Amino acid sequence: MGVSDQKELRQTFSTDSVGGDTQRTQPAHQNIKIKVAGLVRDYFGNMVFVVRQHRDGKVSIEPPGGQLEEGETLTTGTRRELGEELGGFHLTQVDEAALVSVEDVFRKAKGGRAQKRCTHYVGCQTILGFHFNALPKEHLAILHVPVRQPQSMEAIAASYREMKANALDSAKKKLDKLGITPNGKVEFRLPEQAFSAYYQTRLSGMRSELL
Repeated sequence: MGVSDQKELRQTFSTDSVGGDTQRTQPAHQNIKIKVAGLVRDYFGNMVFVVRQHRDGKVSIEPPGGQLEEGETLTTGTRRELGEELGGFHLTQVDEAALVSVEDVFRKAKGGRAQKRCTHYVGCQTILGFHFNALPKEHLAILHVPVRQPQSMEAIAASYREMKANALDSAKKKLDKLGITPNGKVEFRLPEQAFSAYYQTRLSGMRSELL
């Protein structure tokens, strides 16, 4: 892929170009992995995470999601991933736009070739039903983590730190119960910028309704 192609791809999946354009088919490319992740709030307002143990023994807490398949939009891809990972006994509303997109680089295995990855975080709200661990061979558990709803923009950061601490504590209890010792510290893989964008959007919406 030439330099001009790389520039175009980065622009295509930048934060500014994603919003409101989820019906565009997402191109697949060998040199970049496109992912979606659902910021799912359940019926009680808790945020839903999956606990994964990776091949190297490390354990992570992350939003449900996965790689976008060719021809899928962000919305359809997110719906498919939620059904695969959280079971089909729920009705979850998926926003029509990504809240924020995060680019990084990862390695598939020790010594493996580095690959670019772009993850689109999408806001979701469960209206009916319940979630369960639909992939027990891939996930250790599903967590429903309480979130103190921030009432102002300034309170978002404190709410994120509290939720992260709750998630890590809940995961530790699950691992202890399962008798699993992770390789290193448990990683919390929800970027603060994605959480912040989600609640900024919600607060902005509530303010608009009051006007």
